[in-house]
Amino acid sequence: MKIITSKPSDSHLLCSIFYACCLLFISFMVSCNKPVVAPLQLPPETHTGADILAFKANGKIYISKGAGGKLSQFNAGVSYGVYDSNAIIIASSRDASPFYMDISSKFSHSLGTFKIEPTPFSQGATFDTFKTNNIYSGSITYTYYDGNILAGTFAFDAVSANDSVVHITEGRFDIQNH
Repeated sequence: MKIITSKPSDSHLLCSIFYACCLLFISFMVSCNKPVVAPLQLPPETHTGADILAFKANGKIYISKGAGGKLSQFNAGVSYGVYDSNAIIIASSRDASPFYMDISSKFSHSLGTFKIEPTPFSQGATFDTFKTNNIYSGSITYTYYDGNILAGTFAFDAVSANDSVVHITEGRFDIQNH
């Protein structure tokens, strides 16, 4: 008995190798785990001296982290100062959503809610500037103060020179006095 086998041609072998490589590549690409990027969320309200200020401006989240050093719009981070019966909080960020904000209000070294004094808020690479006034205003609530850490919440509306309005909501801060 004679068994006859045929030897695959070189082109048939190359086609098989090509298809095997394609299947291997496709299975590799399908099996790759792409990292899941969690949406940006506001940090929780704390009073630990976390040196953070965060809020939503017309629904977009802005966060400033880290000690800002001396009160200055040029330092990224957060800082505060208490002068007589006023408190000033300054925060800025130079990340993907840059902003600068300073909040001033009455503060009698006790907890409570106070009207925000005229306050500038600037956002974007060109820093569109919004300010509070007699019509567009808000409040700040001091929830913790121990002489070193100042923490609380805030919300306000502000208007730009061309009458566009920004709604600052869900604001929170937790700052050490450096």
